[in-house]
Amino acid sequence: MEPLLSIVTITYNHEPYIRKCIEGVLMQQVNFPIEFIIAEDCSTDGTLTICKEYAEKYPDLIHLITSETNVGAIANERRAMKAAKGKYIAFCEGDDYWTDPLKLQKQVDFLENNSEYALCFTRAQILMCDKTLENGWNYLPNFEPTVNDLIIANYIPTLTTMIRAEYLYKYYDEVNPATQKWMMGDYPLWIWISLSSKIKYLTDITAVYRHVDGSVSHSKDTRE
Repeated sequence: MEPLLSIVTITYNHEPYIRKCIEGVLMQQVNFPIEFIIAEDCSTDGTLTICKEYAEKYPDLIHLITSETNVGAIANERRAMKAAKGKYIAFCEGDDYWTDPLKLQKQVDFLENNSEYALCFTRAQILMCDKTLENGWNYLPNFEPTVNDLIIANYIPTLTTMIRAEYLYKYYDEVNPATQKWMMGDYPLWIWISLSSKIKYLTDITAVYRHVDGSVSHSKDTRE
């Protein structure tokens, strides 16, 4: 049976965190078929060993993508997306994790019943220096970010999003982000989606975003 949802995790040197990320996916309670794509980018630590362990234990669920050389974050994400078969795609990078076992079910239920929305997202906690901040993104219950809102700030935590795959592939074809020099790959995507579709904010806290020094989001080196 083809998956209704593809979960995509890209990971590189996430040995201390990747187990929690994977376990957050495995605990999801859903009534539809899913696939879990892990794209491991030739880590220099034990990340690959851990990913192989889970892939061997859950061969019908986990599709592990590897390579003999490091391909970089953009290419790693792109090859994971190309492998995805689902109508919907959810993201969780290797140093983040989900906490709500009904996260995916809630989001698929919403998108299946509301075709005018291309993307939905939730609240998330932030884990910084081993201290969890209750909520890093706090909005009104009926908040639905428009393009004008998103130009001001990126309100959408990537690890909480679910997107209709057709929009993602159209974005790749029309914008070709691999040719751009943007520091972040998700923010331009949200803006692009908001130009042609609605975005829904669900008020539940479903995930923890780990603030890791040296990650793409917090690097001071614009070449990364």
